[in-house]
Amino acid sequence: MRQRRRRLPSLAAAILAVLTSASLASPASAAPTPATESAQAGTCAAGDFCIWRYRNYTGTIGVIIDQPNGSCPWKLDKQSYINNTGIEGYFYSGANCTGRVKPVTHNSRGNIGFVARSFKHACVSCRTTDE
Repeated sequence: MRQRRRRLPSLAAAILAVLTSASLASPASAAPTPATESAQAGTCAAGDFCIWRYRNYTGTIGVIIDQPNGSCPWKLDKQSYINNTGIEGYFYSGANCTGRVKPVTHNSRGNIGFVARSFKHACVSCRTTDE
């Protein structure tokens, strides 16, 4: 008759004991700090144009995708953004691209300065200024 090995339960108990003692030794390390939460809130993947409901990259997050210049397809309720794309355009305070305007260039970020209700795709960097 073959004898069964009973090492597995004792090995699992030893691993559990090590993990439990490590988590009890530093309970504060499990909770994110305000700086960590802020950094996580402002995270937007390369190649994405992320928009947040509230200032400082907090609240619900959305993404703007590329559309033809001049189009105003986005109905929003957002206050901050990180643009890691080549997309440019204008945030507007009113629906259908009306009201106050905030220009957005490619690879930019910030608080919009008002609650943006719409976004129009346009080449902001293409505009020339009279000097």
